[in-house]
Amino acid sequence: MLSRSMTCLWTLLVTVGSAWAQPSYTVTDLGPIFPISVNADGVVVGSAIIAQVQTPVAWVAGQQTVLATLGAGGIANHITDIPEAVGYVLTSPIETQQAAQWSPFGTLTLLPGVTPNLVSAATQKNTSGWIAGYGDIPDPGGPLIRTKRWSP
Repeated sequence: MLSRSMTCLWTLLVTVGSAWAQPSYTVTDLGPIFPISVNADGVVVGSAIIAQVQTPVAWVAGQQTVLATLGAGGIANHITDIPEAVGYVLTSPIETQQAAQWSPFGTLTLLPGVTPNLVSAATQKNTSGWIAGYGDIPDPGGPLIRTKRWSP
């Protein structure tokens, strides 16, 4: 026999479980892409292979839009509701990974404060404009990955 508190907990779990089992979704095929993030308006960012290069892209209203790069590809890791995207681009010809953000108009900006010729990337941006990511720092034993935060 279940105690009163166990009965209440069981009722809550069954009610919550039933609510979770009934979502309804419309599925949209966005094509051969690698999606990473979606915002409240349904804008999806990630990457697609274009001309054999992993390229940062956004999908807006079912249309794929290539985001600006430095000529060697990259990935968009996150999209805000504004919509601003963050991720990284590869520099050419060295192909160093550099933290980047894209404005709602598609303007590419490399994020400051990272060591040139070492890896960096932005992984998340919040509604206040703070960006989280990572970047290598020089070390005699080889580069060390360090967490980075860019503040507005």
